[in-house]
Amino acid sequence: DPPAVPPVQAINVDLNAKTEGASLEDAAPWLPPALKGSGPVNATAQVKGTLAAWRARGNIASSGLTWPSVPPARDLSIDFDATPERIEVPALRATMLDAPLTAKGSWRWAGGGDVEAAASGVDLSRLPGLPEKLRVEGRARVSVGAGVRDGRVTGSGRVSAERLGLGGQALGPGTADVTLHDSAVKGDLKLPEARIAATAEGRLDGVINARATATDFEIGPVLKQLRPDVFGDVTERITAVATLDVPARDPRATKGLLRLEPVLLETAGERWENRGPILVRREPGRVTVEQLELAGRLGTASAAGWADDNGTIEGSV
Repeated sequence: DPPAVPPVQAINVDLNAKTEGASLEDAAPWLPPALKGSGPVNATAQVKGTLAAWRARGNIASSGLTWPSVPPARDLSIDFDATPERIEVPALRATMLDAPLTAKGSWRWAGGGDVEAAASGVDLSRLPGLPEKLRVEGRARVSVGAGVRDGRVTGSGRVSAERLGLGGQALGPGTADVTLHDSAVKGDLKLPEARIAATAEGRLDGVINARATATDFEIGPVLKQLRPDVFGDVTERITAVATLDVPARDPRATKGLLRLEPVLLETAGERWENRGPILVRREPGRVTVEQLELAGRLGTASAAGWADDNGTIEGSV
């Protein structure tokens, strides 16, 4: 008689496994592009139970991992606990940008889960992708929490920064809060000492309405960092209000208006002040200076014109 195949409920599993000389590159065929990186990986796992009701516990660790678009991670350690219904990460620890990172979360194979993460003492000057000339400075604490239910994402995040600086200009402390419910997003930014604030509200599948204000802000040091050859001896203080409609899926199609009033400009020993508001309008593919007039001891200066995203400029002074 042929042997009977036992049911999965009757087959017991007791397995211990560990890697030897493994690296993140070995898992590249099974990873999404954003997670394909390099570095050594040490993994241990223990699986017990039956083929129908098993439980796997283990740890993944690395002395250092690198990815194409993410800062390198040092001293990475991930504890995991998995069953046929879900996987849970009770503790993730790592060091990124010399700041400690912690996280935990769970995911049900049928869909849905939660994640929490936090980092403290992040050196903002080391964030990737920032122009070096801007000289962003300060340290920040970041906390994020998110959940997925029935395909809908809800979550919130908060950034608290201290000793902020931009282009050598001290901005003081600041906070930024973001909430997400399905596709609806809302954000709030406050820099009280620098008298800068911004709000944004809209949908990720539609348009986000944003408003930003800066009151009596000294922008001269920032301009000097960007173009010292042009703004080397310029001192400028502005009060600005910007209102923008930003299509979330195509930011280049942003529409909005920047209004500056008052404006105080000092250069080459001369002092210039605006006559009426300075208006700069953004339309898809183009920025237009609708109104600009300055007055000083030498007389008045006015300008109007536009520039498109391809670099074409037309105007009069």
